[in-house]
Amino acid sequence: MALIFGFKSIFLTFITTFGLVQNEYAGSLVQNSLTMDALFDY
Repeated sequence: MALIFGFKSIFLTFITTFGLVQNEYAGSLVQNSLTMDALFDY
């Protein structure tokens, strides 16, 4: 069945004001973390 329908993935991305604390849970669950500074960077 996977060859017919393909694989689907969910990528968790957090956009936060102060960033994400890097611990064992954040490293295994979150693929990308952005701060608000990245949104307003020119």
